Amino acid sequence: MTIITIVLFALSYIPTLFFNKKLKKFLSDYSSIEDKMVARKLKRSLPKIQEKMHNLS
Repeated sequence: MTIITIVLFALSYIPTLFFNKKLKKFLSDYSSIEDKMVARKLKRSLPKIQEKMHNLS
């Protein structure tokens, strides 16, 4: 049971890792960015994008 829990916990990070990589790549392509544009291009919610951008700054 513990192994299953650990595996599920580890798998829950995979989408986050892909999203962070995609966001960093997108941000590196632009010198000036707006959070609304990023949210629209990545098809994510604006508050989530704002939080990630704040954490990266």
